[in-house]
Amino acid sequence: MGMNFTSNSINQIKKGTVLFTEGEQLSYLCLILKGSVSVQSKGAQIIIGTDNFIGANDAFHGKYLCSYVATEDTSVYAYPLSGIDSITTLFKSSPSYRGMLVHSFCNLVTSFFLLHDKLDKCAKISYRYLITHYDSCLDLDPHHFDINKHKKELKPPVSKTVNLEKKLSYFGECSKLPLDLQKQYFASSETMAFLVCEEISTLASTLIKECSSFANYIQKTYGLLISNDNSLLDYEISIAIHANFHDTLDPTFIGNIKSIKKVMDTLRCMYVDATGQELKDCTDKYNLALASLTKDLHLQKETALKKVSPKLSITDLNHSLEQILLFADATEDVAQSLKSNIDILVSETDRLSSSDTL
Repeated sequence: MGMNFTSNSINQIKKGTVLFTEGEQLSYLCLILKGSVSVQSKGAQIIIGTDNFIGANDAFHGKYLCSYVATEDTSVYAYPLSGIDSITTLFKSSPSYRGMLVHSFCNLVTSFFLLHDKLDKCAKISYRYLITHYDSCLDLDPHHFDINKHKKELKPPVSKTVNLEKKLSYFGECSKLPLDLQKQYFASSETMAFLVCEEISTLASTLIKECSSFANYIQKTYGLLISNDNSLLDYEISIAIHANFHDTLDPTFIGNIKSIKKVMDTLRCMYVDATGQELKDCTDKYNLALASLTKDLHLQKETALKKVSPKLSITDLNHSLEQILLFADATEDVAQSLKSNIDILVSETDRLSSSDTL
């Protein structure tokens, strides 16, 4: 739940305070007088500042579409909000509010449009990389179940805003107009201001949904790339290990794995820049894999094929035996008897003969 406001008054808000929560019923419309607020929705995030309204877009949808969090100590003026009728009431109370609200809507939709563009590019990079490398993997192993399954299930990111780009660009240009000019322009027409706000609200809600969808898509494809079990990185590593064991490790294998790291870093940077949130850092997983593959081939083979001698095993188990006897609370006589019998077994040439005393 959001915070409690004092109606028709200035409210002081501490940094980190949640003003409203996504999905919450409408309660207040706030004008930011000082400071800034983060507008968040399932991975999508923008920052809005002074002279912008919080909750105006939500008024056209009957609930808060986003969560609002103060990113610094902030001052807001709070108006009661129940729906679009509250917008009409605000317009009637002062003609200057009409231009201010249109200006705020233009800023909101432009910020989400820029965010949408960033997330769209990020999603397309992850999709193209995965599809290209899935095809390369299938060239080596056409019947690999997981790769075939992932490729069939992976769909390209699709935007529904392609036909809306001219409108979005137009309102982007409107956001550059001085606030005083917008106040003057819309002061004479309450109806025009309301219709413009309504149209922008429809665009903004579409963008918010798509930004959230893109954010989820990037998280999913990032998992397929590197962070999940059975990721593309895991598969590339398994191919390289197999080639390494058979002395056929080619620089191409190492290059493929290194390219995954580059894409991982690119996606992480783009995602945090767009959303303010981190994708899982899998550098340790990558480094461990690469380190194991770049070891000397012969040393790796010797380690894999080496047989441990019985004498070495018994030596390694000496301390383990003491721990077992201690845990079993064995008496000194029982412990000594067991140790003696083990010594006899170790020294026997044929440990399975009928003459064994153990």
